[in-house]
Amino acid sequence: MTIRFHRDSMLTGANVMAAGTLAVGLLMWASGSFVFFTDVDRYPWYGKLGILSAAFLVQLSAQRRPALALGAMGLLLAFDAYAGPSLPLWIALSDVMYIGVVRGSDRLRRVVIVLGVVATVAGAVAGAIAGGARAGVLTGLIGVALLLSPIGYGLSVVATRRAADAEKSAAVAQAQAERAAALADERRRLSRELHDTVAGHVSAIAILSEAARDAAEPGPVVESIRGNSLAALGELRAMIDLLATDGDEITTVR
Repeated sequence: MTIRFHRDSMLTGANVMAAGTLAVGLLMWASGSFVFFTDVDRYPWYGKLGILSAAFLVQLSAQRRPALALGAMGLLLAFDAYAGPSLPLWIALSDVMYIGVVRGSDRLRRVVIVLGVVATVAGAVAGAIAGGARAGVLTGLIGVALLLSPIGYGLSVVATRRAADAEKSAAVAQAQAERAAALADERRRLSRELHDTVAGHVSAIAILSEAARDAAEPGPVVESIRGNSLAALGELRAMIDLLATDGDEITTVR
């Protein structure tokens, strides 16, 4: 129940993030800041609507299919390279990369890290070549903000989650060890009690047997011997039931 609630909360958060990115994109569209690094906006209105809708759907699918979402975002960026680059799409990319780090496999996580570093460095170099040192620095900072920062935050989330899982596993193992030790102590105590009880009955049987051999009327003595024998068997049966572990085959003495 807890795992399902946590998963549902993560999906809800991802949906909110996707809706927020879509709202930001519409706001940028309305304010005329849909694209950056260029004064020419080649996007027709239906192109902007299409790219925003596609990015929204990719973000929604990223929680369940992070690798597929990352690939789809790459295709959108390739299309966006001519008409854009559009800032809402890069904001959506940062969210998809964060999800890829947090929800993806170790292999996908490494791929996301490499892509983020390569894209940031390449963008800074391209900016410096095209517009000088200032443009290169600004481009690099944008890469850090949109690519490396979500990767770093995602890695911290993964590290925290793994530490929590390790702590939980250690606590469970310690609890199981303490329970096993307590059960072992209890069984040793019960074994000692069984030994003392049965030894008392056997000693009584031995004494009564000696008395029965010399008694003129051995009937009552034999009956007492029988009573002690049954009592010893009863103690053995009860103690075996108590000492049997889960899954052990219980052998009843008759």
